[in-house]
Amino acid sequence: MRQLGIEEDNDGRERLLQIFHQGLNAPQVGGKRDRYGTTIVRKVEISKPNVQGAIEISYLYRNNDMNSIPEVTTLISKIYPLEEP
Repeated sequence: MRQLGIEEDNDGRERLLQIFHQGLNAPQVGGKRDRYGTTIVRKVEISKPNVQGAIEISYLYRNNDMNSIPEVTTLISKIYPLEEP
């Protein structure tokens, strides 16, 4: 997360909350239904001057209630290689 500019010392929690909120409308890249409910995985792209990547966020809608406030269950950070000029 630090490589993507998210550091706890530097308002990291607030930045994560912004990303979680942004993720609710981000492109869906996966999902599943199980006994706990429906999980939707969404991908938020992160672009900084010297690093590009994404965070995949899993949102769980308990009991398949898509109108409820989802729980964040998993974060996967991805760093993309920068292209050489």
